[in-house]
This record gives sequence, C-alpha cells and structure tokens, in this order.
Amino acid sequence: MKLRDFEIIKYASYENAEKIARGQSLKFNDPKSFNDPFDCAIDHLRFDFEEISTGVLSDICELKKLIPQDIPRELLLEAYKHSQLDKIKKSSICCFSMKYDVPMMWAHYADDHNGVSLVFDYEVEQPFKNIIKSRIAAFPVNYADSDCKPFNYLSSKKNGVVKLFGTKSTEWSYESEFRIMLLNTPGLVRFNKPFLSGVIFGLRVSERDIKSFISLCNGCGYRNLRFSRMKKEGLEFQIEEINAT
Repeated sequence: MKLRDFEIIKYASYENAEKIARGQSLKFNDPKSFNDPFDCAIDHLRFDFEEISTGVLSDICELKKLIPQDIPRELLLEAYKHSQLDKIKKSSICCFSMKYDVPMMWAHYADDHNGVSLVFDYEVEQPFKNIIKSRIAAFPVNYADSDCKPFNYLSSKKNGVVKLFGTKSTEWSYESEFRIMLLNTPGLVRFNKPFLSGVIFGLRVSERDIKSFISLCNGCGYRNLRFSRMKKEGLEFQIEEINAT
C-alpha cells in the first residue's frame, strides 16, 4: 500500500489502535507532557512590538475596546502578549508520522511490531466532528539545531505557531513527524470515519488478531479502508496488501 498525498500515520499498540477505531477518537496532548523538554518551549518565540503584522494590530485594536481607554501603550502591548501566551498554553497536539516504515517508530510506539499503524487522510474535507478545518493548524515538524534564532510571533501569528509547536532538534528527524494542533484543552477528540483511510499491521500481529481488527472496523461502519501488513524482504521492510473481502 503506497501512501497517498496528505496521508499520515499514527503508530499504536494493538489495544490502543482498537480503542481509536472503536471510539472513533484521537487523543490530543498537552505539549508540556512531551518527552523532549525542549519541544514546544516558549523560548522558540520572541515578542518584538517593533515589527507587528496587520493581523496583530487588528487584534490589539479589538483588545483595546475591552479595557480602559487611558491604559498606557506599554501595558496594552503586555496585555496582548499575555493573552496570546494564554492561548498557547491551552493548545493541544496530536502527533503523527509521514512514514510507515520507520523501525524505531514501530519499536517505540507500536509494541515492537505487535501493534498497528493507522493511516489517516488529512485531505478529507472534515477530519474532526464539530471542528471546522479552518480552525485546525496542521504542519510537518521542522528539524533544526537547538541554537536557531527565536521567531518574532508578532510579525506573523501563523508562522509563530508553526515555529513554536513544529520545531524539534535534528536528533528526532527519524520520526518524520506531522502534527495537528487545536486551540482546545487536552483530551479525546472524535473524528469522522472518512478520516481513517487504512490500517497497517506489524510484523508480529497474528492472523487471528488481523481478522479480529478487520471485523471490528467493518462492524463500526468504516468503509473503503485499505488493509496491509509489514513484512521483511532481506534487510528491508516491504508492505503486503490484505484482501479484506
């Protein structure tokens, strides 16, 4: 099975993959819980009011309507900075990969090939229930050296968000990570069934468990899922399609 454009991978243990498929939901996490302490660190950003985008100026004008008219400019700008930091703190992330054949990903996140990688198609019109796509931020992670310069959030909020939540050290580049971010508190978020487009079983998943998982997906009403399994060809990974009919 070849990944299509915009398809992304969620590595999971067999049990967690069952929960995702049955519950039709993905867990969005607080970035502070990530295993890399430098991940999503606010030090990736700076707030330089000498270089402000028109979008930020519009935000500040709206903020000014809500507070006393005689507030000093410095306090107004500081209030805006803290309002944006508050939004950032409430954001949550779901992590994926753009590759299905990364050995360390199978080992770390998919129970040493006893697990599953779920394929999601981000090109679908409405990935999540009750959340319009325009309110979702999605981007591949950029892998950079730790001494890269902080980005001025006020010059572009969109690019600032990507810089903050989408920058990791080059040591993590093997993950080929893709992230979906919501301005929501962490927790389970339900997705629409077309978002799940395929299932790839690990090398060590038994035939019985494969049949059980396919039966689960059919019983939950998923349609047009592509099923396949990993296999070894010499010292390389290959993928073998499974006829689920």
